[in-house]
Amino acid sequence: MKQIISLEGITKKYNNKIVLDNINLSFYDNQSTAIIGANGTGKSTLLKIIAGLLPVDKGKRISHLSRNININYVPERFPKLRMNPREYLFYMGSIQEIEKSNLKKRIEAYLEIFHISENMRKTWINQLSKGSIQKIAVIQALLKTPDVLILDEPISGQDIKSQDVFIRLMKRFKSENVVIIFSCHEEYLIDKLADRVLTIDNNRIKSDVLTNINENINDSGVLDYNLSNNKQIWQNRYY
Repeated sequence: MKQIISLEGITKKYNNKIVLDNINLSFYDNQSTAIIGANGTGKSTLLKIIAGLLPVDKGKRISHLSRNININYVPERFPKLRMNPREYLFYMGSIQEIEKSNLKKRIEAYLEIFHISENMRKTWINQLSKGSIQKIAVIQALLKTPDVLILDEPISGQDIKSQDVFIRLMKRFKSENVVIIFSCHEEYLIDKLADRVLTIDNNRIKSDVLTNINENINDSGVLDYNLSNNKQIWQNRYY
């Protein structure tokens, strides 16, 4: 595996209170890492630092790529926007400079497999349920394959079918050498997806454990993903 991003001696304070203390971590391609711990232990803060969204009081964040690193991020609390899912996703895709016809196919494919109904696609995001909003948050981060995908409580509020779709998509992205880093409380997600589990306690990394998850992404119910002649084809055999 190739080292993609690392943290060296990271310390972060809020109002002079230490939230993270001397954190040293490295993350690698084709690896999925779960970050767990009690509420308030600094999981979200750590994810934002890895994403480059928060300054630190001490230490440094290092990219090991020879080019600019591409990081996509899903926050725990997604803003309730006054625009519908299609409008928002087209806007996000245009920022990432995805070709328009390809972007449309990707958006419609993701909306379909996450069971976003036609009525929901026309409804303002601020009027959708928590689970539906979280689906849109995940979709916007998957429109273009990143180097690092960071997700804060990604399946919070989602139904079990959408959770299974999410897990299969994450396995697909991991097979494409994407670094996946996520926080969660669900043992189900950890068991299915995490190659590595980091536990935060008392402002530090308490444990760093490698797991032995099943790497087979072609089991029954997989979402087949093919790119051919710039077309994206989703065959959903699960429903």
